[in-house]
Amino acid sequence: MNLYINSFFLILIIFISILEKNYILKNPNIGLLQHPTFWIFIISNFYITISLYLKHNKLINDITESTFNKLNENFIKIKKSNKNKILFNMIIIIGFCFFIGNSLQNAKVINKLPFDFWDSKTYIFSYFFTRIYKFYLFILFLPNLIWYSSTLIFSLSKIIIINYDDEKKEINYPIKNYFELNYLCNFGINILIISIIPFITFTSSIYIVHKQFDVTTISTMFITLLYILTLITMYYILINKYRNNIIKYKNKNLKEFNTELSEIHKKILNFQLNDSKNDILEKYLKKEEYIFKAKEQIEKINIYPQIIKAMIVCFSPIIPMLIRLIFELIIKLN
Repeated sequence: MNLYINSFFLILIIFISILEKNYILKNPNIGLLQHPTFWIFIISNFYITISLYLKHNKLINDITESTFNKLNENFIKIKKSNKNKILFNMIIIIGFCFFIGNSLQNAKVINKLPFDFWDSKTYIFSYFFTRIYKFYLFILFLPNLIWYSSTLIFSLSKIIIINYDDEKKEINYPIKNYFELNYLCNFGINILIISIIPFITFTSSIYIVHKQFDVTTISTMFITLLYILTLITMYYILINKYRNNIIKYKNKNLKEFNTELSEIHKKILNFQLNDSKNDILEKYLKKEEYIFKAKEQIEKINIYPQIIKAMIVCFSPIIPMLIRLIFELIIKLN
């Protein structure tokens, strides 16, 4: 549905722009074909919708049916919770504030920048229809994207756990669903990547169009820092239960491995190297080798899966701001 809506607005705004002859304007004014923000919105919208569709289909094919059913059950349960409804309403309120601020700016009430093809006084029809499109973006599309991403992260966090019986005495190695758990974690981070694309593109366009540090650019900096903290929190929520289970799993199994190794070493030391007992000794040595390898594999398990990718994702929103600050610094030095 979103693809059709986005395509409709794209065709409509191009048609209005042709009628009002504002597709190319003289510098410093910005026409439709010259406006990076509009095209960033359009392209990001298409990309996000297609990416989510492909990621979702790939997930269905790559995980077991029981895991997918658990994920779906968690998603529906969280979706219906009161906390989730409050979160969704808060996101819509924030989106509405962005919409009002952007509309006031384009109406020349705040941040009196050079006019563009959706300027309210010069091109009334372009302004009117881009307001409808931005209403859709800020109050429907983006809030739903953020809500969907956060709900999915919460749902994933409930199934990225290690299920094993604490009471069992035998060595529980290796983790049967370890690779699936890592896959689910990676999927969650990919959803975060998709969810931050509109934010990164939006902030990039702000720093390009606004050639000064004004109310919009400065407020965007604060929102960027807040968004980074939010992404780090989302990653922690995603892997928290997994991390706790991994620590528990490692401690339990390493303790059992060390106990068994101690027993094997005692038995090996008690053996006399003679032909009648060489077979038994070799059996213990092979078991010792297996346990050492198992210990090494368990010690290598990272309690923070996909940590490098997660950190790159979490701090990526600050990149446009850093580029802008570096650019400003270079100008001042020259």
